[in-house]
Amino acid sequence: MATHDYVIDNQASANARADINNVLQAILTNNSGSSAPSTTAANMLWYDTSNNELKMRDEADSGWIVIAYLDQTNDRMQVRSDVIQAASAGGIDVKDSSGTTIIDLQVASKATSEAGTNNTELMTPLRTKQAITENAQTFGWKDVGTYALGYFNGGTLTTTEGDTVAGTILYPLNFYGNQDLSLGSEGVLGAYSAIYRSNPAFGSGTWRRMGPNSGNASTAGRVALYLRIS
Repeated sequence: MATHDYVIDNQASANARADINNVLQAILTNNSGSSAPSTTAANMLWYDTSNNELKMRDEADSGWIVIAYLDQTNDRMQVRSDVIQAASAGGIDVKDSSGTTIIDLQVASKATSEAGTNNTELMTPLRTKQAITENAQTFGWKDVGTYALGYFNGGTLTTTEGDTVAGTILYPLNFYGNQDLSLGSEGVLGAYSAIYRSNPAFGSGTWRRMGPNSGNASTAGRVALYLRIS
């Protein structure tokens, strides 16, 4: 415990010397100890060794303000505060030991969020929405990431779910069915049959089969949903 009442009493010279050394030791160690100093004053520092926290007495001398947590194992300081405020309008940067900014604690601008290249500024829900809206993709027929019903026309049927297939042996599909008008003016569609266009094939890219085959080379087994992956 390195604390003192900060009063040098009238005493013999040897005792006065020891008392002065004690008060200087308290100052040198920020009044370090496992319990608060018994004598306090406004803006006084105390290093709480029980909790590894550096504290300052408030100006009313009525309580302690936690300034920081000191990681004694890794020699690091952690800020303990409900509010972090920049000292200037320049904002707050979190930097690594070489001085490189890791995080810039300011909200990214709309343009920055939409560009999607900055890796230090913060994103809010609004900026996230704006970035998604700006960068939303519009898919066309046979673009990478789109799905299509395809007919495998590559000879012996060997593909099953998850397999990749060249677009040159896949053909677009259409469906037709018979309408049963005996059930009313609207009717219902009867059994469907799939038909495929022999020309043109998907033509390009690599597609992933998204469903199983029937185990044989029948028309039904050759029909599946495909996802273009490249």
